[in-house]
Amino acid sequence: MSLFDADTRLLWGKEVQQLTRSWYAMLSSLVVPAALVVVGPVFAVVTDYYRDYYKPVGTRPGVTVPQEALSLPGFSSIHSAQDYFLYILLPVLFVLAALLTPVLTALQSLIGERERRSLELIMALPVVVDDIVAAKMAANVSVALATILPMFAVDVIVLRAVAQVGWDFVIWAAVLLLGSIASSVGASILLALIARDLRTAMSSAGLMIAVPLSLTGLCVALVPGVGRFAVLGVLLFALGIGSVYGGLRWLTYERYVT
Repeated sequence: MSLFDADTRLLWGKEVQQLTRSWYAMLSSLVVPAALVVVGPVFAVVTDYYRDYYKPVGTRPGVTVPQEALSLPGFSSIHSAQDYFLYILLPVLFVLAALLTPVLTALQSLIGERERRSLELIMALPVVVDDIVAAKMAANVSVALATILPMFAVDVIVLRAVAQVGWDFVIWAAVLLLGSIASSVGASILLALIARDLRTAMSSAGLMIAVPLSLTGLCVALVPGVGRFAVLGVLLFALGIGSVYGGLRWLTYERYVT
């Protein structure tokens, strides 16, 4: 299997065209990350920055970390609403956006095509099933990167200008996004092998993202500062690589088309 083969590149181009023509795939690729990557972060940072205009200093409740959480390293440096958003909520939003976007599009390209009985036409081409899955995954990742990265650029501008975060924060946040996308590729392949139809796939998708979200909760609670982005990004990369390797080892023509 190689993404650089001529046949695989042709399949990749076909998959990208098919995804961009599907209103469901494009809607899920735009609405979900827009809400989680742009609207939520920008709204939270801007409202906290201008809080003095709508609530006087003496009447602001502030942020209080529960005593039970103070012993956790991840909460030891949380002293303000901005800290809570940047180091607690933002990693969760990024992971959710980067996980859901490729998985939702993969439901249409991997499982929807199986339900439409159009896989047999592709199998008639001089390619193996690994090439087909590789082209579909590459197309899903391409669409995810084309939608999420420009939205992340908006976040970088706002966070640098308003929250005044450093470049280390930006770099490790980008690593977290890329690691989450890698993890979603593994989840998509496993979904293609486990789910027989779209209904089963939709119900199984929640279970597939449970492990990355559990890792997110652990890193948020146990890793202090910007280090949580780095540790979580590396863990999600490793999870994605392991899932892809295991899925492709298990993948056969019979398991994929039936």
